[in-house]
Amino acid sequence: MSVFKKNNLQSFTLVEVVIVMGILFILFAFSAVSLIGVQQQTSLNTSLDTLVSDLKSQQLKALVGDTEGRDFSSPYGIHFSSNNYVLFHGTSYTPNDTTNFTIPLTDGVQFTNITLPNSEIIFNSVTGEVNGFTSNQNTLTIQNTASGQMKTITMNRYGIILAIQ
Repeated sequence: MSVFKKNNLQSFTLVEVVIVMGILFILFAFSAVSLIGVQQQTSLNTSLDTLVSDLKSQQLKALVGDTEGRDFSSPYGIHFSSNNYVLFHGTSYTPNDTTNFTIPLTDGVQFTNITLPNSEIIFNSVTGEVNGFTSNQNTLTIQNTASGQMKTITMNRYGIILAIQ
């Protein structure tokens, strides 16, 4: 029997560990870059979905003559600013009206091209049609400022969204 035994310990060398860590770092970097793009697209789509829902809601309120506790029904509308929009009732937007409801856009999302008259759309009571509709003033563009991705909403005189491009 030999006094000296050979050690058969198996382990990784420093070079092997560094190579594996480098590969994992590269995979992580690609994943992170990919996820940032998905997050930017998701924030734009979320803001767009909320806006479309609010457009339909305001039109429906005008159509059914919703009074919201008032003695009479009135038109409903949305006023657009660069980073938010305001839900209101009445024939025109009044900034100091306490019944206005402001919806902020998601961070990094803004309106870039509003061709609507006075930057607002108003739905007439009972008919739900767009008040003062002009065919060349019927689009609204929303943009993610980080990615530059844009979506343009086009509406017709009945308040129907014709296209989101």
